Amino acid sequence: MSNIVDIAKSLHILGVTLDSTLSLDQHVYSMVKTCNFHLQALRHVRQSVTCDVADTMACAIIGSRLDY
Repeated sequence: MSNIVDIAKSLHILGVTLDSTLSLDQHVYSMVKTCNFHLQALRHVRQSVTCDVADTMACAIIGSRLDY
């Protein structure tokens, strides 16, 4: 009986994505992708809220992801 273990190119654990070389390149890429997605979503409601509310929403959404 042969046991084969597949090696993954990256691992996502506790909100951090690590690759086999322990660089944060994949993590930075996924963070930028996620933040851009949320900024684009905020663009859809931008006309319905004031500038101050939009700034607060952007800082809350993006800032919390960066802080985590």
